[in-house]
Amino acid sequence: ASTLIFFAIGLAAAAIMQSSSSTITFALILSAACGQPFASAAAAVIGANVGTAVDTVLLAKEGNAQARRAALIHLLFNAIGAFLALLFFQPFISLAAWMEPLFAICAVHSLFNIIAVALLTWFSGSIVRLVTSLVSDGSSLQSRLKYISGSPLGTPAIAITEAMKEVQNFASVCHEGFSYVRGAVNEKDPDRFTEEKDKLVEYEEVTDRMEIAIADFLGKITTTEISAEEAEEIKVVYRIIGELESLGDSGETIGRILERERVHGHEFSGEELRRLGVMMDKVEVAYNVMEQNIALSLKGELKDIHNAYKAEEEINETRSAYRSECLDSIGKEGGQQYQSLNYFLDLIASLEAMGDFMINISQALSQDED
Repeated sequence: ASTLIFFAIGLAAAAIMQSSSSTITFALILSAACGQPFASAAAAVIGANVGTAVDTVLLAKEGNAQARRAALIHLLFNAIGAFLALLFFQPFISLAAWMEPLFAICAVHSLFNIIAVALLTWFSGSIVRLVTSLVSDGSSLQSRLKYISGSPLGTPAIAITEAMKEVQNFASVCHEGFSYVRGAVNEKDPDRFTEEKDKLVEYEEVTDRMEIAIADFLGKITTTEISAEEAEEIKVVYRIIGELESLGDSGETIGRILERERVHGHEFSGEELRRLGVMMDKVEVAYNVMEQNIALSLKGELKDIHNAYKAEEEINETRSAYRSECLDSIGKEGGQQYQSLNYFLDLIASLEAMGDFMINISQALSQDED
């Protein structure tokens, strides 16, 4: 009974002090100054290993799924190790005393970790599967944050860097969602078209959540002492996430246009699909340029954004050329062609708007408002 009592004391002390090393010192004092036997102090050390893991879980509760899973693995690892140490308590402390007669309490801590690693390594796959099932990250679309948790850690400069890494991830998610625009435009099968369109809606919802999560994270940074330069960097991140969210909205907008086209019984001609393909290729280039500029900015190597201006210019020129050709066609063939071409023009306009959002991001990164 006393063993369990001191195990609980060690667990509570480590949870309060947030340090197993401090608890070892506490156990040494408990054993020497208070006249408690070695076994009681050893039980306190075993409890301390679990207490520090509890702290890790509490700190990770506002983090993303990977952080929570890592913390839970740490807790399970130490809890199972503690159970085994208490189950075979007498042999365990005898071995610790034999290994290090003068510093047996310290040896308990080291021996605990060595034995736990040796035994639980064989069950690592099962532990990972258990934790993965216990801590869900939602669907692959619903939880895409990689670098930020609920609250900033470290200095404002570090937190801003983490936010920018998340911006890079955000841009990648937007680019990923764009693949479904191409699929929806070209899909002929009604059921598969619905699947592609639904993906665009899901990605729009994901981008909304990512914008809110990053904005919330930035808001917590501004409650700390920040320099004027850091405040300006935060403003840049706010601007970028707004533009990225608009990219996500554009995908859903295109999905709605395509749905209306099908409801009204219209089908794009081969030439219209070819032109849309050219336009989407231009937007694809702009996505690549945007992601490249974000990566360079993170490394402090973004010198200019001529690549972004070139990509936007090509999108604008293509849009203008196709729009002019469509209007000429309406003038020659009469008003009956207007409704048919209107869907095409709406798509071209939406794709061109995506280019605008992306050039705005490169301008924000470079502080170029040209």
